Amino acid sequence: MVFTTISYIGLSIVLLGIGIEGIADYQKFVFKNRSESKNKWISTGLWKYSRHPNYLGEIMMWVGVFIYRSFYLTGLAIFTVISPIYIFSFTFC
Repeated sequence: MVFTTISYIGLSIVLLGIGIEGIADYQKFVFKNRSESKNKWISTGLWKYSRHPNYLGEIMMWVGVFIYRSFYLTGLAIFTVISPIYIFSFTFC
């Protein structure tokens, strides 16, 4: 397998997305386990900047996977773009 600039960009987006999703999930886990935060909305950490940073990370991961493999897609395989579009539309629409 040959790595191209596009491959590295896609992998970078995947890793960034996984990192954001993991950090956001951990921050919410810690927040929910504190007794003083029961029935409250988290607004610290990544949650200060986005209402759902874990979904942002998920979307970034799938878009990155598509970008990573897009160099090799031919014919009907190009329809794999449906996955990132579906995740994006499911989250924001």
